[in-house]
Formats: sequence, C-alpha cells, structure tokens
Amino acid sequence: MEAMNTESLAKAIYIIGNGVIAKALAVALSGKGKDVIIIRGSVDGQPDYTENMEVEVEGGWFN
Repeated sequence: MEAMNTESLAKAIYIIGNGVIAKALAVALSGKGKDVIIIRGSVDGQPDYTENMEVEVEGGWFN
C-alpha cells in the first residue's frame, strides 16, 4: 500500500470490522478507485498490516 497523505486520509472510506463482508466491500470500493481503510474493532496490541485481496465475481476476478 502506498503512503497516503492527509488529504487522501480525509477522503478515504473507513470500514469498521475485518470480516469477509468488510474485505469484499473494501475490494469492490478499491476497484472503483476509492481509498479504503479497514479498521479492526477488537484486536489489541497487534501490529498494523496490509493485505492484498481478490474477490471472484460472475465473469472473472475483481481486485
């Protein structure tokens, strides 16, 4: 993930939760050119990390 500046962070879409629905939504929004940040809701003391995800949809892959 590229570093985001303050303006990008202000315009980003924040999704609370790190489940499969949140991840699929993040992939879909990212595929439409939106900056998306997933915020984990209940994990303390764990480091931040970046994941690259793909979702299979009718007609092919969406990433």
